[in-house]
Amino acid sequence: MKQHVEKQWILLVKNYLKRIKFRNNLQIQFHFKYQIYTIIKAFKNKLFKIPDNCPTEYELAAGFDIHTRIGSRSFNQYFGKMIEHILAISPYINKRDVLFDNDDNDSCIEVKSKFNTMKGSQAVTEITSKLEKAHLEDKHFLLFIMVDQNNKNRFIPLHRGHSLKGIENVITYNNKYDKWISGDFVYKYCFCHNWNFIKQTVLQTIAIFSKINSLKQKLDSE
Repeated sequence: MKQHVEKQWILLVKNYLKRIKFRNNLQIQFHFKYQIYTIIKAFKNKLFKIPDNCPTEYELAAGFDIHTRIGSRSFNQYFGKMIEHILAISPYINKRDVLFDNDDNDSCIEVKSKFNTMKGSQAVTEITSKLEKAHLEDKHFLLFIMVDQNNKNRFIPLHRGHSLKGIENVITYNNKYDKWISGDFVYKYCFCHNWNFIKQTVLQTIAIFSKINSLKQKLDSE
């Protein structure tokens, strides 16, 4: 098991060396931009969904409208799933390594939208099962956190992540290979030199669809 894990780590390093050959050219950027646009467009109705129930007269008196009242509840609910699809367009990430809802047996990557998506002891229980599942396949386990505590960017051993101290008790856990990767490091890991272009494209495209959605709602209400 140890030799195989070391072999997997060598493969991970070789994969990184391949990444540095990746060229930041317009053709590749256009390809990524189109894919990101297509993915976010597919999720737009869920990301910016407005509930049927309107604010009460008391909420209206307090200055809330239907947008500020619900905050980003609907957006956050679907953001994680959307970002999974975006990360999966990376040429360096095997799509079968990303944990979608189909419980892919070859998975070794889990994506969470925020650091506190998992609560307390439930976090250890949830991640332990996925960690052990990855190890049965002789793979390391990576937990991608899109928004970390205090907006930190971290590449640390898994057990040092939020509410995951108990992971140290998992027999097969290896703090050299099983990682908590958050913030900008997620984009850097997946897209190397193009990481900032990808991140800014995601932010800009979300902003565009948000404005379109707001305008549509305004026109519908008139």
